[in-house]
Amino acid sequence: MKGGKYFALLVILFINIFTLIKMGLRVNFLSELLLIVLFLIASLIILYSVFKEREYGLFITILFLVSLINLFYIRHMFIVLPKINAGMLGRLLFGVNMLGNTIGFLIGITSIKKQEDITEEEKEEIIGKDIEPKIEEMDKKIGEQTKEEPWDSVVEAYYPGKFLASKKSIYYHAPKCDWAKRINKKNRVWLKGKAEAKKKGYKAHSCLKKK
Repeated sequence: MKGGKYFALLVILFINIFTLIKMGLRVNFLSELLLIVLFLIASLIILYSVFKEREYGLFITILFLVSLINLFYIRHMFIVLPKINAGMLGRLLFGVNMLGNTIGFLIGITSIKKQEDITEEEKEEIIGKDIEPKIEEMDKKIGEQTKEEPWDSVVEAYYPGKFLASKKSIYYHAPKCDWAKRINKKNRVWLKGKAEAKKKGYKAHSCLKKK
């Protein structure tokens, strides 16, 4: 779906370029030529975003807002300068461009909202899958370099379990561990002991190492 969205934006940009060549250059050659260059650069940025799987919602929104303003400018100039006849093709291009740029503008706004709309569960999932394993790996390297024996901060059982894990992570923690406190309530998994944790596929976090 993402690729289809960006393909639609590229089509709109190339229609914009064609319109500027057919109509815009007749109104103001230099400024419209600069816009043509801008649209070509924007096309490359959109292709790059597809390749790198990144979102450029703000850039897309501003780009199509500028394009809409420019279309109204061209339309105004054709009214002010009656010697320049837009013709049927010009009117058709103007209508298609207005629709296309409006769609592009809305796609940009939607992309911005998606970038901002990161839920707590998504943050927790990112921490569990990406950040925690890296921290665990760093802890192991530090332990090997300093030749310190592991220690265990948990010396008693907690109700309703001795250890706490998340449905979106691969590690289990001591209930008082800072990582455990970040786990969303509905994603919490209480474990009675290490045997149950191992059975369910969880690994001990660095806060559970023994002295």
